[in-house]
Amino acid sequence: MSKSTLVVIGATGTQGASVVDSYVTNPGWHVRAVTRNPDSEIAQNLTEKGCEVVKADLNDLESLKNAFQGATAIFAVTNYWEPFFDSDITSRLNPNQSIPQYCYEEEVRLGVNLAEAAAANADTLTHYIWSTLSSPAKWSNGKYTGVLHFEAKAAVTDHIHQKLPQLSAKMSQIQIVFYATNIFYYDLMRPRKQEDGVFRIDRLVPEKAKLPFIDTRKDTGPFVKALIDRPVGASLLAYTAMVSFGQLTEILGRITGRKVIYHQCSLEEINTKFPNEGEEGSLSDVYAFEYGYHGGDPTCLMPRDVGFEDRPGVIENCLAKLEWSSIFG
Repeated sequence: MSKSTLVVIGATGTQGASVVDSYVTNPGWHVRAVTRNPDSEIAQNLTEKGCEVVKADLNDLESLKNAFQGATAIFAVTNYWEPFFDSDITSRLNPNQSIPQYCYEEEVRLGVNLAEAAAANADTLTHYIWSTLSSPAKWSNGKYTGVLHFEAKAAVTDHIHQKLPQLSAKMSQIQIVFYATNIFYYDLMRPRKQEDGVFRIDRLVPEKAKLPFIDTRKDTGPFVKALIDRPVGASLLAYTAMVSFGQLTEILGRITGRKVIYHQCSLEEINTKFPNEGEEGSLSDVYAFEYGYHGGDPTCLMPRDVGFEDRPGVIENCLAKLEWSSIFG
């Protein structure tokens, strides 16, 4: 019996690598890992695992069409933040164009490229799993219009529904929530040492406000598998546990042995410290707190709907693996 083929975009990244791990040992599936650099060490490791590694670039529509040939399922993801922190980003901006606006337009362009390439191969597809997000502007009735890393993915989803009916009929959506590791990797969320030696996390939401976090490397693949195992058309909010920033400070205290506190700050404070990404990277918290990360969409599935319990212990284990000495000393 022939195997089904799963094509994984971003196979060397956090989401894609998790999807690869969930399928590479499955005897019924052949995994085709897509990367810009098949000669990299990470790509070579995928070959050793048993993946077919192919070269394609999200900027090159024809390379994507070739990579998607014969696919049974496709996992597609884009990265709004990749150009955001490039050192030469300002040289690419058009007059009067902001960094967030540039990143929005780039992500929409690349997401549409993925969709167009998949649509060209829709005849063999059963599932197009699109890693997307809700539209804060839509679900907040215009209250939050500047969360562009959400809006870009939502715009691609709209494009698929409106312009590519043959792909829309095969699409399921996965909404990957706040990465638990963001409080380690991103200055905007990282604990910062105060004058009294205490470390503090500054965010806009109340200390006890529970938000959805995910161990992205561990859980993305199992959530994607849950969608592929279901009839097409579902949308899933993929999170490991609902956790507050107050709980995260307690977790970090246990892991590091240091005192970590939380401060609910103002948007002005955030923007002063982080003039480029501060507002956008923080209002997503407020939107998720007020409306839900999925905007309150009543059709969106929750983890419990596909067999996953709330697992805060997994979040703690995820954070415990990180080298916190680089922050706490």
